[in-house]
Amino acid sequence: MSSASQQFALEAQQLSICLAGQEVVHGVSLTLPKGQWVSLVGPNGAGKSTLLKALAGLIEFEGRVVLLGQPWSDWTRRARAQRMAWLGQAEPGQDDLTVYDVAMLGRLPHQAWLASPSPKDRQVVEVALRTVQAWDWRSRSLGQLSGGERQRVLLARALAVQADVLLMDEPLAGVDLPHQADWLEWVRCLTVQGTSVVSVLHELNLALQADRLWVMSQGLLVHDGLPHEADTHNALSQVFENRLHWQQMAGQDLKNRWIVTLR
Repeated sequence: MSSASQQFALEAQQLSICLAGQEVVHGVSLTLPKGQWVSLVGPNGAGKSTLLKALAGLIEFEGRVVLLGQPWSDWTRRARAQRMAWLGQAEPGQDDLTVYDVAMLGRLPHQAWLASPSPKDRQVVEVALRTVQAWDWRSRSLGQLSGGERQRVLLARALAVQADVLLMDEPLAGVDLPHQADWLEWVRCLTVQGTSVVSVLHELNLALQADRLWVMSQGLLVHDGLPHEADTHNALSQVFENRLHWQQMAGQDLKNRWIVTLR
């Protein structure tokens, strides 16, 4: 294993993805540094969700993926599920399960076959549900919750994995503004603890709070850069048809000093 590979939680080399016989992601190469949060942004149809699903191993791809310094093929499914967690958008099913049981699903990769949850499992799940402010709903069924509440429970399930890498596809869909701010703080806490995070976000002003941005357009990764850099702003403006207006906020640090609106 090279010293360079040890710096990255996730790497992709010349990743291409076909859906229904048509290539929709074209030779994407990227690296996710350990302990950083990267936001994956771009217009609808750019291939963001498809790329993220491939990185999570949910769909087939051509190319090479390296997780925590080891090639994809070297990982067993169980070991990979312990080290990488996934939160998708509009996930079906599980409506009859209680909130507590849904969150406990995140502990399955760590449990023996048909084993009952351990005291550690129960402790981790309680912490995860309290983190997303869903502990009081633990006895309710998932189907009784609003879309935003449901999304928070699914986030708790992902947090309960305690994975090294967390991939989230539109995690803020239906989540109200106060809990979007909470989500931002949760992600920052995770990265401080060493977790590496990739999120597909439509909320550009939240995406700009990330450590890095991956900008996609038409199945290509067209830019990988820091949120405050002029090159990143130019790349975003181009993929959004030059309709973005950038405003610098006084008295803010580099990562937080820009907001974007539509022209």
